[in-house]
Amino acid sequence: MAPGLPLVQAALIEPLAVAVHALRASKFKVSDTTAVLGAGPIGIMTAQVARLAGAQRVFVSERSPRRLQIAREMGFDVVDAGEQSIVDVVAEATRGVGLPIVFETAGVQPTIAEAIKMMIPANPGYSSLNLAAAVQVMCDELRLAAIAPGSPPAPENPPAGFEEIRRFYEHLEAAVTQSGFLDPAHPKRLMPRLRRLFDRIRLERDEVSLLRGMLKTFLKKPGDKVD
Repeated sequence: MAPGLPLVQAALIEPLAVAVHALRASKFKVSDTTAVLGAGPIGIMTAQVARLAGAQRVFVSERSPRRLQIAREMGFDVVDAGEQSIVDVVAEATRGVGLPIVFETAGVQPTIAEAIKMMIPANPGYSSLNLAAAVQVMCDELRLAAIAPGSPPAPENPPAGFEEIRRFYEHLEAAVTQSGFLDPAHPKRLMPRLRRLFDRIRLERDEVSLLRGMLKTFLKKPGDKVD
C-alpha cells in the first residue's frame, strides 16, 4: 500500500480490483446493456466500472433500502428486488431479448438463477459470471506473481492509460459538439459508436497525444494560438 494512502480509499482497492477483473473477463463491449445483482461494495463498483466502460444502461437489483438509495443516487436503473422481479424488468426493457452480460455479486442461489434467466442464450457452461470465481482467479494470479516475481519488459510504445483515454473521449465529445456534428439535445448513439470505433484498437500514448492535438486545433477560436 502506498504511504499516506487514506485507509478509507485503501479499503476500496479490493472491490474495485474485482470489478475491473470481472469486466475484463466478461468480454463486455461498449454500448452493452447489463445488470448487476446485488448492490454491496463489489456490486456498486461493478456497476460503476461498467458505466465508465461505456455501458448503455446498467440495471442494479437489491433489497436493502440503504443500498437501493445509494444506487439511485448514482443514477443506475434500480430495481427493488422486494417489490419487482429484475427478470421481468429486463425482459420488458429488452423486449424479451435478454442481456449479453449479467454480473451476479450476491453469491446466493436465487440471484444466480435470475442471472441465468436474463441472459441471451449462450453456452450453458458459461451462462453467468459469479464474481466469487473472479476473486479466486485474481488470488491465484497474485499467488503466481508472488512465487515468480519479475517485471515484464516495458513496451516500446506504451498503451494509453484509463485516464488518458477518458480525457480523450471528453475532448472528442467537445469537438464534435462545437462543430455541430453532435446535437446534445439529440445525441442518439454517436458517442458510444465513436467509443466503439476507437476501442477496437489499443491506442498508444503517442497516438492519444496526436489525436488530442488535432482536436485542440479544431476547438481553437479565431486568433487563438495552438501550443
